[in-house]
Amino acid sequence: MKQSKWYVLTILLAVGMAACSSSPEGEKVESEDAAGEAATGGSETYTMETGVVFWNAGKPTGKHNGTINMSQVELGVENGALVSGNFSVDMSTLVNADLTEETGKSDLETHLKSADFFDVPNHPNATFVITNVEPATAAGVTHNVTGDLTIKGNTKSVTIPAEIVFEGDILRVKTPDFTINRTEWDLKYGSGTIGTLQDKLIYDEVGLAINLTAKKPQM
Repeated sequence: MKQSKWYVLTILLAVGMAACSSSPEGEKVESEDAAGEAATGGSETYTMETGVVFWNAGKPTGKHNGTINMSQVELGVENGALVSGNFSVDMSTLVNADLTEETGKSDLETHLKSADFFDVPNHPNATFVITNVEPATAAGVTHNVTGDLTIKGNTKSVTIPAEIVFEGDILRVKTPDFTINRTEWDLKYGSGTIGTLQDKLIYDEVGLAINLTAKKPQM
């Protein structure tokens, strides 16, 4: 009997660890009602050189990851500091990085772009409009950037930790991994909030990280 109980306990622990390992990683970012008013200022406007959003999402049986490209970045700079700005993400560029065509890469990408998730034909872009920038002192983070994040036509305010560095004419913005609750942007497919069964469940938390560079305007 003792051996049987120990065996069951071992199995439960293994399942629990597998579920945790498939959960998106990063600091949880809470959302609030949209501010609705963009930050102003910036005697110089830096524009995009490169821009990508890294994503990861999971379910009890595993997880997936990939990238989405930015299509536009405009950052207002005043006296060597970021004070305002916005960026746009081209949702049609969403790709999966961990599957092959044989294991369902195209099928997953098509599903994520469908009305079940991002509904890309009707909502081709996600946007982030900065409403406030504050200095921060956490390891690897120089600022907390607050802004209105719009996904699938739904807008919420979030504060994202970021490392902001000026290198000559280039401004680099990089975030650590963070997570948002997708259901707050009405992305509810497979969520437990709508009664999805465990074997079909997809976690509500989605992991994100942002990496972009913007260039100072040439005189």
